[in-house]
Amino acid sequence: MNKKYYAHSLPGRPKSEWQPLEEHLEKVAKLADEFARYFGGSSWARLTGYNHDVGKGTLPWQAYLRHANEIMDDFVQYYTGRVEHAALGAQRLYERSKEAGKLLAYCIAGHHGGLQNWNDFPENSLKIRLGKKWPKIEIPMDDSELPERLPFATPDGTLFGFQLQFFVRMLFSCLVDADFLDTESALCKKRSGWRSNYMGLTELRKPFWSNFNQLRNKAEKTKVKRQREVV
Repeated sequence: MNKKYYAHSLPGRPKSEWQPLEEHLEKVAKLADEFARYFGGSSWARLTGYNHDVGKGTLPWQAYLRHANEIMDDFVQYYTGRVEHAALGAQRLYERSKEAGKLLAYCIAGHHGGLQNWNDFPENSLKIRLGKKWPKIEIPMDDSELPERLPFATPDGTLFGFQLQFFVRMLFSCLVDADFLDTESALCKKRSGWRSNYMGLTELRKPFWSNFNQLRNKAEKTKVKRQREVV
């Protein structure tokens, strides 16, 4: 059997031009790692990046991708219709750790539809999704050690809940951006190429503050405005 696994297809194009799944996982992991280094979350983000689409490495999902492109090959026998992929990597990390793995599971399971509540209506509950039986993942997995410490201090614990949920949202943002950018690069190289011509934050700083100060000077001098100016 030709066990070639893909992350994305190109309509009307041969499989040789599709993006290999392992290539996508590696690139998203690298991008997410880079995005998260500014708040100390690199190792966490890398794990979300590599595991976010491992659920595409199942026989039914690969059959689904080929069916959507009207391709009949060795995978056709496994076709079952549209299948889940986001929850599989999340489930795997949660099984490895009910602490670090659970935080990463929120990001991975929600990377298409958004962060879920742990307990909610059954069909929307992350807990339910992580407890389901999913198809076997056929591709090699990343067995890197999960982080043992959070990259932020909690001196008295009073802000721990806020810090934790904010950290998860930051990781989620890094994953979604990395996934979008690499997918765009694989499916639309022209549009992806435009991004390399955008000005960086350093270049944007001067025109931003110039425009901002013009608006600030024209604004009505209200109590709210004065309060906003308090540093």
